[in-house]
Amino acid sequence: MGSQNVAIPADALQLSWQDIETLAVELSDKIIASGQTVDRLVVLPRGGLGPANIVARRLDIPGHQVLSAALSSYASGEFQRSKEFKVGQFPTRQQIAGKRLLVVDEVCDTGHTLAETVRLLRELGAEEVVTAVLHYKPNRSETGYVPDFYVAQTDAWIVYPWEWHEQSLRTSTEAELPEPLLTPVPEAA
Repeated sequence: MGSQNVAIPADALQLSWQDIETLAVELSDKIIASGQTVDRLVVLPRGGLGPANIVARRLDIPGHQVLSAALSSYASGEFQRSKEFKVGQFPTRQQIAGKRLLVVDEVCDTGHTLAETVRLLRELGAEEVVTAVLHYKPNRSETGYVPDFYVAQTDAWIVYPWEWHEQSLRTSTEAELPEPLLTPVPEAA
């Protein structure tokens, strides 16, 4: 599919699923402590899916109030963004007009995706749009966009646990993959 293997920098943050849970809980706690009220949660797939699941549950946002804003400027397996966004599933005006929205993603890197998502949601009539991410990379920003809520600041390369399933990060040796959290159940004899 046009992707090439990528060398992960030695100083990259390689996160586990437990790390994601801890960060998402902390993110949720920050939102709750702020007193921010939310009518709908908008998740940015793919990276925002894991954190959004935890945030929605901790903020007591039911599943029918969780919406998807599939917006991407990256091709599968590529690490350079294009100038144009591709928009897939996106909330409708009827779903968000007059509502307070919380947009959740895993990282705010260049700021382009969050800035564009906020712009589109406001254009559709959202009353308020706030954003929340696990990681904010201030020195990588190309837009000056700062998320309303974030847990950690870093400019390091981050490898999230779901990214090990990306073909471009796979290597010929399984030894480089993180250890699984669960031990496989032996097959019955």
